[in-house]
Amino acid sequence: MAKKPVGFLDAVRERGRPYQLCAVLRVMRAIDDPALRREVEEAIGMRELRATAIAAELTARGWPISDQAVARHRRGVCSCPR
Repeated sequence: MAKKPVGFLDAVRERGRPYQLCAVLRVMRAIDDPALRREVEEAIGMRELRATAIAAELTARGWPISDQAVARHRRGVCSCPR
């Protein structure tokens, strides 16, 4: 029996992983302290601070994240809703 052709969107949906929030957004939502959340947002916006340093400090404080995730977020190529 011949396989029924699948539409392009259906094929892409079958191949795709489930949508996940940007790692930075997940960390920001996990931070309960508003002052700390503002500091982290400020640090992420400061281009002179290295993504590796930001990721290392967040990880040390209990929110594991990679420097690549921070860098993607900074470049605007993460999965944050736009």
